[in-house]
Amino acid sequence: ALGHAQIDKRIDIMSGAVQRLRTLFDTWLNGDRIKKSLETADLKPLEINHWLQSTEQALRPLARNHRWGLQVLPHPVTVMCDADLLEIAVINLVDNACKYSPAGSQVALHLRQRPGQIGIAVIDHGAGIAHEHRGRVFNAYFRVHPEGAVAGLGLGLTFVQRVADLHQGHIELASQPKLGSTFCLWLPALETPA
Repeated sequence: ALGHAQIDKRIDIMSGAVQRLRTLFDTWLNGDRIKKSLETADLKPLEINHWLQSTEQALRPLARNHRWGLQVLPHPVTVMCDADLLEIAVINLVDNACKYSPAGSQVALHLRQRPGQIGIAVIDHGAGIAHEHRGRVFNAYFRVHPEGAVAGLGLGLTFVQRVADLHQGHIELASQPKLGSTFCLWLPALETPA
């Protein structure tokens, strides 16, 4: 059996690895590779319920300190999308939700539908975003609390916005300070159930 010291050491190693991955991710976002990949999207039909349930395996570790919620649609719906870009965008939204929410609070991922559109909503119960900042959070390098303890370059939401544009979609933000935020990435639906 592992002693407390060994467990603490392993936790520190894992935390360091996660931080390094985040740093690499931010660097990648700012590099030529991401700029080139964001010039065009490889759009293909994708059944969104099945895709989200598969992608959840990559998302759960981000929410290891939070209660996790997942809600899909009751029927199959297809969107035209670049699955790789979409996955990175959703991971970014979930990572942000976890970073800005207290441990133990819920972070949820819900699929939403309205005529001709499917929404991937990431819902948290964290600090929220003041009204005066909502129009700027998608700007490159803008951070609501630049002096805060949360690491990052302020490029993630800019990337998510670019992914939405490439899919002829958009991002919707609903937030209240101290009550949390919902970022919903809306995509055109290829098929709408009768």
